[in-house]
Amino acid sequence: MYNVRAGLTRRRFWPGIVIIFLTFGFLSPLPRPAMALEANNVRNCTFIAGGIALAAAAGYVIWLNRPGSDFSWASRGPGGFYIGAGGGANFVGSSNWKIQAPGTTVYKSNALTSSPLFNAKLGYFFHQFPYLGLEGELSYTRNKVRQTFPLASHLGNANTASFVDAFDNVSFALRIMGRYGFLPDSEVPFGRLQPYVGVGPGLELVLGEDDTAKNIGLEVSAGLKYMILKNFSTFVEYKFSYQFAVEINPRNFKINGGNGLISGNYTFDYARHMVVVGLAYHFL
Repeated sequence: MYNVRAGLTRRRFWPGIVIIFLTFGFLSPLPRPAMALEANNVRNCTFIAGGIALAAAAGYVIWLNRPGSDFSWASRGPGGFYIGAGGGANFVGSSNWKIQAPGTTVYKSNALTSSPLFNAKLGYFFHQFPYLGLEGELSYTRNKVRQTFPLASHLGNANTASFVDAFDNVSFALRIMGRYGFLPDSEVPFGRLQPYVGVGPGLELVLGEDDTAKNIGLEVSAGLKYMILKNFSTFVEYKFSYQFAVEINPRNFKINGGNGLISGNYTFDYARHMVVVGLAYHFL
């Protein structure tokens, strides 16, 4: 039976939540440097930092449930921590790109290729109010784009330029979650079938060939979870992410009809639609 007094006085879940907030604070965008950090270095540092943060938070939850621990979820209600991982597909919509080169500014509609998606997440639903929770997520996708655009006439025989770019998109999302339970039974009294929604900010790192863009994006999710066992669930979810004015600067463009490269930049809105399936373990 849910013990209200125990739920109000035992606050051991707060360190885990603090870990998540500190992680996002540490990885928050810094002022743009004069020189962009080389993309491979950013990519490696990002995965190392994200992996350490997730491992530390997951390790804390596992430690709470270690053999011989007197920590009990059962007396605190139907909430608790969960960890999960999944994969799926990432679809990017068309958007209006602003491309700037010497003496040239071009606006063109462009679209990036679709790609696989991989994610890992750690969440917590409150025991006192199990319909509400927090979720932190690390996800990775890779998109490509190819573009050709006209140049200003003063560049001699060169009348067009082109570029091919590949973006590694690493996203750290923190969402407020809401859920509801259907099909309750003795093993899962909250309900085996749990639709849920989430919304919150995301720190987005877009790693291009020549530059890394750091942005704050909007992250929205909606999904359906089914509790296969008391501690295991499978889920399917749709996620939407929107980043405003992603800027890659500088960028080297290849001159068509001439020799060499010219330096410029481009800006675009980055809207992603994602479908993910996965598994989760629940510390009840």
